[in-house]
Amino acid sequence: MKRTLLVLALFALVAFAGNFATGGAELAKFKGYGMFRWTSFGSEVDPVDAAIGNEFGGKVWMAWVPKLNDYADLCISMTDVAAIEFDQVYLNMKLTDCISLTGGQIKLPFGYGYTRSGGSMLFADRTSTVSGSGSPTSDFGIYGGLDIGAQVTGNWAPVTVDIMFSNGTGARAQADTTINKQLTARLAVEPTEWLTVGGSVAMIGQPELIEDADTTESWSSNGIDVFAVANYPVSPTGTFNFVGEYMMLGTPSNDVDGFVLHDGARMSVMGGYDIKLDGNVVLAVQPAVRFDTIDPIAAWADDADEPEDNETIIDFCVGIDLFTNLNTLQLGMRNYSWENDDVDNGGTESYSDMYVNWRMNF
Repeated sequence: MKRTLLVLALFALVAFAGNFATGGAELAKFKGYGMFRWTSFGSEVDPVDAAIGNEFGGKVWMAWVPKLNDYADLCISMTDVAAIEFDQVYLNMKLTDCISLTGGQIKLPFGYGYTRSGGSMLFADRTSTVSGSGSPTSDFGIYGGLDIGAQVTGNWAPVTVDIMFSNGTGARAQADTTINKQLTARLAVEPTEWLTVGGSVAMIGQPELIEDADTTESWSSNGIDVFAVANYPVSPTGTFNFVGEYMMLGTPSNDVDGFVLHDGARMSVMGGYDIKLDGNVVLAVQPAVRFDTIDPIAAWADDADEPEDNETIIDFCVGIDLFTNLNTLQLGMRNYSWENDDVDNGGTESYSDMYVNWRMNF
């Protein structure tokens, strides 16, 4: 996969080498953020395989985003700069004032919690409804995440439409190279400057496969996502922030005799309040709370009980902007709880992690 993305990046540079119409400043544009974090894990046996006890960690997400000319720009981003782990590599071409074409490895337009900028989050982590998308067992990773393909975007204010056809070979993609092709579409409407509502549908499937005497039947499945985002100015110094999202994730399989197939569902609701302060050191304080629930895709025998496999996560975080609005100290706590009392989490039905996270955007 690294070789494929490196080829894409080199192709982009060669293709536009003779067409650079902008100055050096336009070609040397970088953006991203760095985080340094201390976490105290609240369970001796952690079911999400995180570290035990206390842990220091950090990450840097960086993107080179040069404007190649008046009609094209490029993005090459890395999630792990030291290991040269590519995140997004794509070319974006402006076809008209309202329509653009993007090709390469990009985020599928599905799941607001995943597609939003990492530097804009009010918490140290993304919502649990889209985390774990790198795992082949992740329900969200079947429909969202990163993939290689082409996307057409139309922006006719206040409406934005994204339509992407991808081949299921991108980083953290579930699909087999030759089987799963995906069509993903998103519609977002901004009726006022402080409110955005939208929805996405992701359609995946597998054709009939014949290998020797064995035949695998074809199947298709859909994922649906709806969301609302509000940043309402309550006063000259206070803004109420809200994010609500709900996903329905179809079972990626045909019906199986003797088994019940259960579609998945995920919900995330977040509320926060941004308080601007007239200070030289502390510029803003923003408390926020987020409630996530996960009902996973599952299957069980007809004569068996429905599994108790739902999970609930509650996040609370206070963000403090220090010296500049690009430098944020985040003090947070996350509580995990399970519907099943027998889950292997050290003999408890729930536990809480605490963290101190310093994030600097650039």
